Amino acid sequence: MEAAMEYQVFLNFRTEDTHGFTKNLYDALDQAGILPFMDEYHEPLASWRAIERSLIAIIVFSKDYASSSRCLVELLQIMKYHRTQAQVVIPIFYNVDPFNVQHQIGRYGEVVGQYERISTMSHPEWLRRDLTEAANFDGYDNATFGNDDELIARIVADVDHMLVD
Repeated sequence: MEAAMEYQVFLNFRTEDTHGFTKNLYDALDQAGILPFMDEYHEPLASWRAIERSLIAIIVFSKDYASSSRCLVELLQIMKYHRTQAQVVIPIFYNVDPFNVQHQIGRYGEVVGQYERISTMSHPEWLRRDLTEAANFDGYDNATFGNDDELIARIVADVDHMLVD
């Protein structure tokens, strides 16, 4: 049975790296009348339920995103719902080179490699697949915007347009 949608946008991010960006994005989405979910308290069950009950997932890839097991577990859930429920996935590259995420180079490669070696998952290669797939969707690179406010305004406008269509 398909879950009812409670949120329009789920925000997946590593708090330590985003320096208030994600909170400002959440506030801007909320002020635009878009229902976002942001797990500030790191409650896995609430996040999993919100992922399942969101139309859009925004993944904020940052420098140390991959070092957060919470972020990676949420990423796997997001990609599951993208495949099974056609959830829209929007990547944001925040102070990280999109190429490094897409190809797991640099810090992303180190962390994912370590995770694969110690993982008890039945298919740890799914993490590389899902990182690559999520990073290849149309998204945003903060390096191409003048400042965070411009980037947030663009994201909110585009999400609002997606929800209207």
